[in-house]
Amino acid sequence: MKIAAIIEEFNDFTGEHEQLIANVRRLSQADVLIAVMSGDFIQQGVPARQDKFTRARRAIAAGVDLVIELPVYCTLSSPDTYAYAAVSTLESLHCVDELYIACGGDGPRLLPQVARFLFIESRDYQLRLKSLRTGGLSFYDAQAAAVGYAIPKASTMLKNPVNIFAAEYLRALKRIYSRIRPCFVQADGLSPLSQTDTSTADSAYLSALLRYELMTGRRNMDEIYGGTSMLTKRIIRAQNGHEQFNEFAGQLKTATRSQANIRRYLLNYILDVRKADIAICRLYSFTPYLRIIAIRPEAAAAPGYIQSHTRTPVFIDREDAAQNTASIKAACDPTPCTAQQPVLEMPKLDAAIAMLADFDSRAHKLYRLAFPQNMSCM
Repeated sequence: MKIAAIIEEFNDFTGEHEQLIANVRRLSQADVLIAVMSGDFIQQGVPARQDKFTRARRAIAAGVDLVIELPVYCTLSSPDTYAYAAVSTLESLHCVDELYIACGGDGPRLLPQVARFLFIESRDYQLRLKSLRTGGLSFYDAQAAAVGYAIPKASTMLKNPVNIFAAEYLRALKRIYSRIRPCFVQADGLSPLSQTDTSTADSAYLSALLRYELMTGRRNMDEIYGGTSMLTKRIIRAQNGHEQFNEFAGQLKTATRSQANIRRYLLNYILDVRKADIAICRLYSFTPYLRIIAIRPEAAAAPGYIQSHTRTPVFIDREDAAQNTASIKAACDPTPCTAQQPVLEMPKLDAAIAMLADFDSRAHKLYRLAFPQNMSCM
């Protein structure tokens, strides 16, 4: 069985997403196409425009066979950690043959060379990057400029957000010495950053919840994932002067910490994702479990095939099973089934993995309370 994969958030599902899936289907000729997708909150630290189950169903309708949710603490991380976690998720399946990476412009020609350069991280590159950062450039603007000194035209290519993530996926494949073959698919109209609607973060519920958490001060902010003592001091000074979540993140941003970076931290603060939790997650290479949230009926055998190859606990989201496709219900049903539709048994999770898995449930509850207008009608 040939298995191909993509990594995509499917935020604001558009014709570009449908075209991307169709192109991967055509190019790969794979038996199964897997998508690794963020849950209810996306990498830019804002809620998705639709809940994860709705987006997963739309991906299935467009041609994806199986959707795996990337854990929320992986999503609410820097782009390099996000990419590493997504690639590590696919590697942990031990049955993925190809990863199709969306890119734009000169990406297919320059990205392999850029990924090798970033993987090596020469001393000259590190010093140049540090100098550019000290000069006030954001990390990825500084990275683009630093790479451009060594690789002509790479600086312009890395200005395209879709290529930033493409380079991170390639570098992650090298970091874990993956046997998955990277393939490029042109997607000039697809930009993971420009599609982000930050206004959706300013729900009354989320903003009020943040003010309450800051007012009570029940947790040490330095211990939250992404936190620093400098950020804590800025938050304490500014916490009484904000009304909206995204507005507050804007007040806290600096030349070295973007507004998206601050939003991710604030969501981790609300969800109580601590540095100690991420340390545990790193022990599992950011893949402590695999949560399937949608399956195409024709691919009902895929979860069983995956489970037969991976050592990572695999389970299907029960809420999704209750409100989505019949194939998911069948996969969760403990009754005997045919060889063509093997049962996917619910694994017994140890305490550490169960604790990490609970963050996804917590994030979904937060999304339902803060953004009920984005939930699909059931």
